[in-house]
Amino acid sequence: KQGSTSKQLIEELRTGQYEMINEFLKNPLLVSLLFAAFDYKHTIPLKKHIFYRQVYDAYFDSHDLSKGDSFIHEKHSHLDIDDFERILRFVGFRCLRYQQIEFEKDVLLDIINEAKNFCPDLEFNSSDFFEDILSTVPLFCRDGQYYKWVHKSLQEYFAAQFIYKDSKKDQDAILSAMYNSENLDRYINLLDLYYDIDNWGFQKNII
Repeated sequence: KQGSTSKQLIEELRTGQYEMINEFLKNPLLVSLLFAAFDYKHTIPLKKHIFYRQVYDAYFDSHDLSKGDSFIHEKHSHLDIDDFERILRFVGFRCLRYQQIEFEKDVLLDIINEAKNFCPDLEFNSSDFFEDILSTVPLFCRDGQYYKWVHKSLQEYFAAQFIYKDSKKDQDAILSAMYNSENLDRYINLLDLYYDIDNWGFQKNII
């Protein structure tokens, strides 16, 4: 099955319709994410943020499709796919504020606790959510004593979604601060994602 999926993906990429994701093909991890997303839905999204949503859906529903694991794992936190994403959006944005993608366990748990306070209507245990993002929805991995996002662009995707969906009153200030930052290069990919997500908001604050 994996071989036939790979063949279909290669044939699809060779049609020339997907130049916008050529950059993904230069990074082995992003290629594996593309494979997981394609194996999940058998389509290649034409917009970056839809690609990342498809990757998230694939990980949430089927754990690790790139290894042929299609069993839906019970979530320790018992959150559904949308509520789980609400917490991830906050975590992604808070990690962006730290300007790093790897954290000690206690720091990451503190961030999850902040997310829990931000979403008081959701009931879950922070340590259970921590276990989920390492195992059942593996968007983080362990690297020695640190825990890090499997890819920085996933953190940027959730942070961009947080700005769009959860920061309405601060949205303009956040986007303007990024654009006017002395370290604009750190935010280029996030702003590119935001352009796809909220073109009107991007035009108002950046263009």
